[in-house]
Amino acid sequence: MRRASPLLARLAFPLVAVFFVAATGLADRGLRQLRVDLTEDRRFTLSAETGALLRGLDQPLDLRLFVSSRFTGSNPVYASHAKRVRALLREMERVADGRIRLQIHDPLPYSAAEDLALAEGLEGLLAGSGERVYFGLAGRNAVDRSRILPFFDPERAAALEYDLASLVASLARPSEPKIGLISSLPLNGNPLLRQPPQAILQAIRQSVPLEETALTPDLLQAGFDAVMVVQPSGLKALEAYVLDQYLLAGGRALLFIDPYSEQQALTDARQGLPPLPPDFAALDPLLAAWGVTLPAGRVVADRLSARRVAVGSAGRRSLLDYVVWLSIPQTQLSATDPSVEGLGRVHFNTAGALAARAEAATAFEPLAWSSAEAEVMAVERMAINPDPSALLADYRPGGLEEVLAARLTGPAATAFPGGPPPAFFQAPGADPARTRTGHLTQSRAPLDLILIADSDLLFNSTWISAAQGAAAPLAGNGALVVKALEILTGDPALVSLRGGGIVDRPFTVIEDLRREAELASARQAQGLIRRIAEVQSQIEGIEETGAGGSLGTQQKRTLRDLRGILQQAEQDLRSVQRHFRSDLDRLLWGVQLVNIAAVPLVLALIGACVLLLRRRRALAGAARLRG
Repeated sequence: MRRASPLLARLAFPLVAVFFVAATGLADRGLRQLRVDLTEDRRFTLSAETGALLRGLDQPLDLRLFVSSRFTGSNPVYASHAKRVRALLREMERVADGRIRLQIHDPLPYSAAEDLALAEGLEGLLAGSGERVYFGLAGRNAVDRSRILPFFDPERAAALEYDLASLVASLARPSEPKIGLISSLPLNGNPLLRQPPQAILQAIRQSVPLEETALTPDLLQAGFDAVMVVQPSGLKALEAYVLDQYLLAGGRALLFIDPYSEQQALTDARQGLPPLPPDFAALDPLLAAWGVTLPAGRVVADRLSARRVAVGSAGRRSLLDYVVWLSIPQTQLSATDPSVEGLGRVHFNTAGALAARAEAATAFEPLAWSSAEAEVMAVERMAINPDPSALLADYRPGGLEEVLAARLTGPAATAFPGGPPPAFFQAPGADPARTRTGHLTQSRAPLDLILIADSDLLFNSTWISAAQGAAAPLAGNGALVVKALEILTGDPALVSLRGGGIVDRPFTVIEDLRREAELASARQAQGLIRRIAEVQSQIEGIEETGAGGSLGTQQKRTLRDLRGILQQAEQDLRSVQRHFRSDLDRLLWGVQLVNIAAVPLVLALIGACVLLLRRRRALAGAARLRG
């Protein structure tokens, strides 16, 4: 066997090193465009829609990413998210082929980078150390129009590509979209009652411009790309006609139509008025023309999606499912419409139930829905001083998923086949000659309408937490409204953009056990409460009978017996409430113990079996040696 020459052996390592460096350089130059994304959800790969948007840019865009390294360096969650943000932005820069110029800054305190971030409109967040940290993006186009993403929240990781593409699409437009707001509810607050504007308005205006308007003939020539209509109760025929013609002419709309507005009931109560049902008489023909129904005076209750509220008096407060206040998880939001992707969950208060008409020409796509155990209940059961315990005790599942929000698309006919109502010809801004010839009986373009059967979701009390004076979102209500408006006014390519799913995985077994125990306890307690009310009524009747004189012997005996029954019923009620808590704690403790101990027990059992098997083999071997 021949041995390698000493010279070749000495040169082998340097030659391998030179070859490695040369191959790396050639790969960097020749294979730079070759990328392989091995992540399960393709999180570093741009969609075809985003790619088409970037390749179609006709002007250069400047994007500045501000990431505080001190913040991400000490927080693994944000560090991972920042890595993905950088990777997607660099990929967008590559695909845009020079039409996107990306800069990445680390805005240290009092640095020039921090001054630039503040100049771009990023305010940063106050960290525990007292300094401000930044993790946002600022974009600017060739005519110096700017747009920002104030903060990249990891909770919106599923919508990251959509957020970035939406910013680029907004900057690529020749002008900002124009959105009109029409609301019968006090979204702007009330200075006299010291009520500030709702946070939803600020969230919208950070993303798209919003201008208050009205359903008058002027709306048809105002050039709004979309309108946001909130609780159009008491519409006149003229206003319904303007909305009808606006949509048929190609306008888009986000409508909030609520069969029971808690905010309106609260406003009425402050004015000393009884709660009145909304008047949708003029709106009903429009709903029929659009191919959708919304039963009046009916709201959706859902025990499986209910939010928990505190009930009881001071010192005896407990948490209970309030079946008409719903927290809809991502699994009950559409997986195909970008307006509800990546929201996590959305809160609804006393929402209605939408349904498609059998003869509808429009396509009805549910965006949010209840669980299959929902009940559609009459408003009268909860409108005046609702009792969460009574609602839970009387709850009866209906067996169907009820639609809370939907998107309607496709051809539509007018709700006014006979032409404009007479009032239209006398209205300011109306042109009678043009109106007679310009009346639309069919939609010029496919209808595009997002309909939400709740208006309370817009108010802070539904989705904003004010704990310790710091407002923080509890749900994705704000993101839902902003995304819906952006999609209705945005680039058509963004409509089909999909985000990777982040699924909330709660402990469903424990939650199901808790709900069943709570329902049984509530029904038992409600029966005792009704019994107490009946006995109290009988006692009051006897006492009123003897108010003018003395009670008879039989009445005194009956009164004594009733008071004994009342005392026993009150003791039983307290016992039910006490035992429910202890039984539930014992049940949950048992389930958690099984979950915690199951794996160690299984491993111990496997280990014992292995030891037993080895011992048997050793004994068998020893027996063979002895034999």
